[in-house]
Order: sequence, then C-alpha cells, then structure tokens
Amino acid sequence: MKKNLSPLLIGIAIASLTPIVALAQFPMPQAPPQQQQQQQSPIARIEAEAMNDILDLLTPEQQSQYKRARRRGAGIIAGLDEVEKISEDQQKEIKGIIRRASRRIMDATAPRK
Repeated sequence: MKKNLSPLLIGIAIASLTPIVALAQFPMPQAPPQQQQQQQSPIARIEAEAMNDILDLLTPEQQSQYKRARRRGAGIIAGLDEVEKISEDQQKEIKGIIRRASRRIMDATAPRK
C-alpha cells in the first residue's frame, strides 16, 4: 500500500521556509552572476546529499521505485509518493533529512554580512 508522503513532507519544508517567505516581501539586491553560480553549486550539492541519504534508508526495491520516479522528473519529495511500503521509522528519518537539507539551503542562500 502506497503512502502519500508529499503533503506531510511539503508541510515540513514550507514550515522550515516560513522565514524566507516573510522576507520575500522586501526587495533583495541582485547578486552578480558569478555569486549566483556559487550559490547554485552548494544547493545542488545539498540536494544530492539529501537524495543519497534518502536512498540509503530505502530497501533495494524501494530504491528502484524512487530512482524511476526521479528519472521521470519527480522532485526529491514527490518521488517518495511512488515508493511502496515506507515504514514509520523510514518516514521519521526522511523527515529529518528534509528538515536538515532545508535548513542548510536557507543558510546557503542567506545574504552574507
């Protein structure tokens, strides 16, 4: 039986991003293109690490399901909807991974002082 984790995981991601949403009201100065590229690299690395951490939690069969979903274009979180039989322990670990990745992305994109 599939469990739809997207609403729960999206809620966690949104809750962790609330400070960024509040700041979105204020115009942010544009970073030079070189700085934008430097910011994309850490974000891509954080996302890749989160995906690998999630894969480490899954059984080989679940890994195959997740990888297929990702190849079809599903996001890191949405891809989990296509993974069958995710246990409660796996769900807790995945939530923690997503939460940590969201915090790291927020830190990576925060303006430097």
